[in-house]
Amino acid sequence: MFFIILEIGLRMAGWIIVTRQEHRNKISLKQGDSYVIMCLGESTTANLGPGNYPEQLEEILNQYATGTTFKILNKGVAGITTDRILARLEYGLEKYKPNMVITMMGVNDEQSSDHYDLNRSNIISQTKLALLRFKVYKLGRLLWLHFLKKCEFNIDTTQKNKQNDIRAVDTKTYYELLKLYEDEEMIANKIDILEQMIKIDPFNVHAYKLLSNIYLWGRYKNMGEVERINKIILELYPQDKGAYLQLAYSYESRLKTQAAKDILADGISKIPLYKQGYGALAHIYTDNKEYDNASKYFNKANSIEKKYCNENLYYNYNRLKHIVLEKGIALVCVQYPVRSVESLKRMLGYDERVIFVDNEKIFKKALQENSYDAIFVDMWAGDFGHCTRKGYRMLAQNVADVILKEAFK
Repeated sequence: MFFIILEIGLRMAGWIIVTRQEHRNKISLKQGDSYVIMCLGESTTANLGPGNYPEQLEEILNQYATGTTFKILNKGVAGITTDRILARLEYGLEKYKPNMVITMMGVNDEQSSDHYDLNRSNIISQTKLALLRFKVYKLGRLLWLHFLKKCEFNIDTTQKNKQNDIRAVDTKTYYELLKLYEDEEMIANKIDILEQMIKIDPFNVHAYKLLSNIYLWGRYKNMGEVERINKIILELYPQDKGAYLQLAYSYESRLKTQAAKDILADGISKIPLYKQGYGALAHIYTDNKEYDNASKYFNKANSIEKKYCNENLYYNYNRLKHIVLEKGIALVCVQYPVRSVESLKRMLGYDERVIFVDNEKIFKKALQENSYDAIFVDMWAGDFGHCTRKGYRMLAQNVADVILKEAFK
């Protein structure tokens, strides 16, 4: 009985976070005769703080005297890939019955991988997946991890074997345990777990990445730590795209502009078709009002974007297009800030049934007139980042203008 009550309590805590956004969506649906728009994407759409672009889009659309009441559903999920967006699509369409779907997605397909074994073909994998669904199991593993942290291992032959045994413990469980500490007040616990993981396995690049992300912003922002950690990542894996970007951002935020340029140039020399590196360099030159160089690197990033496409992204985007349009739902495909919409149009076959939103010119112009930090809070994608409230306002206004022009002629 105790474990049942504990499981329920842990699930309730997680449920509160997940359902905050759902609660807003349900409120949006209560008013009848509304034009419902469902926004799909990752963290650039989700942005659970105030000022995300779907929230501002609803405000902007309803300011116009169109005679229509607009209701926006924010279905963005941080870290999500197009595989998962596609997997959830038909359920969302059936549940919310939107009149329009807006997508801004795909960046996570470029730089993330799934750390969980989803192969359900054998009993062992099925058992692991079943256990990982229970919060009590995760809590038990968390307590075990804290126990290990308190243990001191002497570095002799026997103890080395013990450490090897610990390293062999299913690290996928650690990633699940980290989810228990998503709350801002518990980030210190998350840091402790990540440092323990690195102590156990100094080659765990993903643990370094998670730790660096914590130090990038918020209460624990520390650009010195971001620099230290990403230098380690590059020693372990010299072709890690994200490490070059974070290292450059750590330099640029401390006015070490030449160091930022040098590390990105190094990344470009080592990584073929590194469009994120070219984009990040373009932003640094723009911020320093070196517009000719900025234009050169933006053009290089865009040429790669237009010529090459992630095969998985290509399939998922076209599959989503087919499903949405087949149901008679309007589809709006939004290109990310500063990126050329041409690549998106090519990927979807220049389909005239799709409304495309180009955010290249307006954001490049804004970056010439404002500092980078006025528009973006980071450089996580290289050629763009998560927006400030002002940046999301620009994005929302542009999307609204295109929707009203193209869908409500």
